[in-house]
Amino acid sequence: MKGTATVAALGLSGLASAAICNNNCGRQVAGTAAGKVPLETRRAMCSSFLATTTTVTPPVATQTPPVVYNRNVHNRAAASPTVTGDVPAYATMCSSNVDYWSACQCFGIAPTTITVTAPTPTTTLATPTCTQGVEYALWVFDADSPQAEELGIAWQYFPAVNRNSLVAGVTPVQSGVVAQVGFPQWMDYNNPLRFDGISGPAGTGMEYNVLEHRGYLVPSAAGTYAFQFSSVDDVAAVWVGAHAKSDITTSQSVLNGTLGDFNPPLRYAHTVTSADVGKPVPFRVFWANAGGPAGHLWNVVDPSGAEVLGYGTQKNKQIIASCSGAGTDAPAWPAWTSES
Repeated sequence: MKGTATVAALGLSGLASAAICNNNCGRQVAGTAAGKVPLETRRAMCSSFLATTTTVTPPVATQTPPVVYNRNVHNRAAASPTVTGDVPAYATMCSSNVDYWSACQCFGIAPTTITVTAPTPTTTLATPTCTQGVEYALWVFDADSPQAEELGIAWQYFPAVNRNSLVAGVTPVQSGVVAQVGFPQWMDYNNPLRFDGISGPAGTGMEYNVLEHRGYLVPSAAGTYAFQFSSVDDVAAVWVGAHAKSDITTSQSVLNGTLGDFNPPLRYAHTVTSADVGKPVPFRVFWANAGGPAGHLWNVVDPSGAEVLGYGTQKNKQIIASCSGAGTDAPAWPAWTSES
């Protein structure tokens, strides 16, 4: 017969009492009278049975593959160990494995427990897939469009800029992901805009262009991250945090400027605490040219003074366009036409 009991249920301590050894189960197991199974064989079987093996399973270990940013995980509690024993076929007078366990102690054998630790079970979390760099969108407007008229005023007076009246609901002529941002002033403004090895659509010029970049800063250290403009031709603005994703009005921008070169640069300081390290921060940069030559130079500098995004930078883990997959804190951006 076979039975299972928890360690707590097998409460008999020390050697068996005389009553146990003198009942039918005790005499059949440990009695000296000849039986179907020799005495020494019965002793050996009891010795093996009393050496109970318990298997303890450690808590589940959660494995998180390397990702661009960190996530907190929690372990499960371990289950209580159990003891399982099989009663030999000859011990028909023992009604349960507990009776047999007690009778075996009549040989003077003390129960022992062998603890075996099972391999640590693991579970692997799904890892988001992230794209390094920043997304961009380019709009080019006709000289007789309402947008061109608005830009003709805005390049001299920033409060006249209305980002949403310019591009909200308007399909960009070009979009994608780039590693670097900004470009020096181009004098040949009758040709398409050029940036990060990309050229605007053939047949377009640089007048009445609007260019936006959006992405996530994933800070690798606590301290100040600076968003800076050193050159603007004609209009530029920056949003950091929630307003980079919704309610994208110029009044909510944290940094803006109109035509000019700036030394020292126009600067917005974003503070990252130790608790915020690794947590993505959305940002958006707007630039527009009203007419004539075009250009803008801007960058993002980390607490060490290293440029993590700018003119000539490479893709890196601190600048993410977006991530896909479960658990991401840097989700895909909405379609350009649906933002406002």
